[in-house]
Amino acid sequence: MVKDPDADRLPTAEPADEEKTPVDPVPGFSGLRARFLENLEAVRAAAATLHAEIEKEIAELEHDFDATVVPLLEKGLAPDTLLWQRIDDLFTFALGREVGQAAVTKAVGREMHRQMALAIERHFPKDLERFHEFLAIHWAEAGNHGRALHYCLTALDNARRVKDLDRVASLWHRTVKAFQQAIDAYRAAGEIKEVALLQWRVGLLHQGREDTGAAVRSFTEAQATYTTLDDRPGIATCLSSIGMAKRAAGDADGAIEAHAQALNVRRSLGDKKKIALTLNNLGVAKAAQGDSEGAIKAFDEAALTFREAGDPAGQKLAKQHASQLKKDREKERERAKRRAGRAAEADAAAAEASGAEEPGSGDGDAPEEA
Repeated sequence: MVKDPDADRLPTAEPADEEKTPVDPVPGFSGLRARFLENLEAVRAAAATLHAEIEKEIAELEHDFDATVVPLLEKGLAPDTLLWQRIDDLFTFALGREVGQAAVTKAVGREMHRQMALAIERHFPKDLERFHEFLAIHWAEAGNHGRALHYCLTALDNARRVKDLDRVASLWHRTVKAFQQAIDAYRAAGEIKEVALLQWRVGLLHQGREDTGAAVRSFTEAQATYTTLDDRPGIATCLSSIGMAKRAAGDADGAIEAHAQALNVRRSLGDKKKIALTLNNLGVAKAAQGDSEGAIKAFDEAALTFREAGDPAGQKLAKQHASQLKKDREKERERAKRRAGRAAEADAAAAEASGAEEPGSGDGDAPEEA
């Protein structure tokens, strides 16, 4: 953890005489190096139980810092990001290799990653966005998969927002892995409800990528987990999500089946607003199937149930859906009438044409032959 700057601590070096104070090789170097050394203290504390060789590695890293940072600063690279990249190098030394005969234990490694994550959060509380990927990695290695998942999702959202497709692709796989690590951790801890929730959220992640097959599989896994808990609200939510995913994939029949099952569960629970939402979803699926009568019936019941639930916005939406379908139905009836009328006129004309006499084929005398 980063120490309070007001706390007493040993100086990292002997104070230099004023005449010997070096001039910054580039603007901002001294301040950046001071911050680097200050935050290395957290890493030193975390590494205290390791072999003394770690301290040698830290000293080498400090020495290397000057030679590495100056040319990068001259190129205009972001100093704060660079600072934490260089500190991260320490973990390559401390966690990625054996020190003498003593390997870094898992417990010590987790603690060092935890200290690193806390140091970043304390050091940049108002500017964490640049460090979400760092934090996701460190919290995952520290064993806090909930926080790791949070930072993965936030980093993924940020990459999508700025349309950084390369980062989106990279973060996508890391986020899926973070979800699975969190699911495994909660399952091992016996927190099965959290497992079900995360399985459902994985489905949403796949649905956002328009991978409806993977989304349905994840929602179905979550439904099965909620079923083991006899968690009916969770089961209904998963069924509703399956219905929406199947409708998006063009499977109107599958969507109707899932929404009908969700509706039965929610009727048993008696939550009027959830019942109304499910009726509305059922109406959308029936409309997609081409069953306008069934859709209108579902929307009308949804509007009534939204009113009973005290949700005027939901009631208005359901009424709009029903009204639009009714208008479309009337227009289709008018078009059908016009088509039928034109067909009848064509049939009458054909009948009239087939009943007309050929010239010279009537009851009168045939023209004489020459």
